[in-house]
Amino acid sequence: MDFFLLVFAINNLYAAMGYPTLPGWIPNGGDPCLEAWQGVQCVNSNITGIILINANLGGELGDNLEYFASIIAIDLSNNHIGGSIPSNLPLTMKNFFLSANQFTGSIPGTLSSLTQLSDMSLNDNHLTGEIPDSFQALTSLINLDLSSNNLSGQLPPTLENLPSLTTL
Repeated sequence: MDFFLLVFAINNLYAAMGYPTLPGWIPNGGDPCLEAWQGVQCVNSNITGIILINANLGGELGDNLEYFASIIAIDLSNNHIGGSIPSNLPLTMKNFFLSANQFTGSIPGTLSSLTQLSDMSLNDNHLTGEIPDSFQALTSLINLDLSSNNLSGQLPPTLENLPSLTTL
């Protein structure tokens, strides 16, 4: 992974969230791993997690999350982040938690590309529309929480066939 692309991605995430007060975070450049930016987990120079629960974050997530090529976990629960859930998410992600925010729009069908995903919580947002019938590739999915949104329609049939799903 190109280090400069990784720094570009985290700088863009910081900008999309409106430059919140987070120790270590800077708008341009920097080294989020070496400089121990708050909530950023690393292995060597690879960002493996962004965990900022109840950090009073706002803004949006932006469109550059797919550049976090080594990320395993994103947990931005209990914040004030809005906008839509990006459709271009990192393929390496196993844990994706955006609970209790202000996300709007529909659940992106591109979640089907996250084949390593085991836990996802999108509950307590303002998501609308139907749950996409695109979960068949998520064979590692164990926990899925979509409660307390404004979703409509039936549960998609692909959810019934997920071998690991224990909590819905």
